[in-house]
Amino acid sequence: MAAVVRYEALQGRNDGQARADGAQNLGLIAAQAAAWAANLVLSRDPAFRAEGAWSYSKLDAFLSAAAAMAESAGVDEMCVIGGSLLYAETLPLAERIILTEVDLEPEGDAFFPRLDPAQWVEVSREEAPRGENDDASFAVRVLERRR
Repeated sequence: MAAVVRYEALQGRNDGQARADGAQNLGLIAAQAAAWAANLVLSRDPAFRAEGAWSYSKLDAFLSAAAAMAESAGVDEMCVIGGSLLYAETLPLAERIILTEVDLEPEGDAFFPRLDPAQWVEVSREEAPRGENDDASFAVRVLERRR
């Protein structure tokens, strides 16, 4: 099972993958949860529950459940869509990353981990110019782990 970071998650599109969220990230995109085959949430709080999602407090159980749900849906990857702690914990497992780079430098306290260029190769890139209702242009990059 590949752990894949997919930009489509933010667009509400998917191919039947299990969607894996950190509890703090879930509220930001909860309206899109129904579009996913399965929604899993990892929280440090064992009592945390989210409507429409399976909740876990242990990473190994969380990943095992995501793998089983993806397999039962007939797909071979899951989508890890944040937050920053979940990215950091699952990045060593990732084989492919679909990364959106937005041409902005907003303030914040949550970040995607720095990628080691020796471990990743860009296999495609799609540039999107700033649109009429956009704050910035962006690029969607597909990266694959070097073998």
